[in-house]
Amino acid sequence: MILKYISIVLTTCTLSIILLAFQSKKQDIGKLLFQNSCASCHLPNKTTKNGPSFQKIRNDYGLDWTIRFLRNPMKMVDSGDINATYSYYLFNEIRHSGFGGLEKTYIISVLDYVDRLPLDSSQIKHRFVSKEEKLKFINTRRNKLN
Repeated sequence: MILKYISIVLTTCTLSIILLAFQSKKQDIGKLLFQNSCASCHLPNKTTKNGPSFQKIRNDYGLDWTIRFLRNPMKMVDSGDINATYSYYLFNEIRHSGFGGLEKTYIISVLDYVDRLPLDSSQIKHRFVSKEEKLKFINTRRNKLN
């Protein structure tokens, strides 16, 4: 009876260790992908002149929008998506390269990584500009280009 109990405890501990290692590896993938694919323009939780923080972006725009944007941002700008277009003009009209082939699970791993960091809400305030203000800004930028 004691051996059976010890066996169950050891099995449970082993499974827990494996699950923790897998979870840790998953988190490492998000950090590694961010560092190798995003960090040249983005900081994990700060906005720069070239790129906004995308921390908590799926909370503000939804996961589907975020995945579509990260896979092909210029397609969204060209189609007139107001949030993508506003971001494009706000951050110096830099043509963001998309990650079209990146699987959804890897995108989520990157989002999970940046979302775990301390949030400074002042870094994402541009997301909360009204639709009218975004359109006004977009039109002003477009007129300056013409």
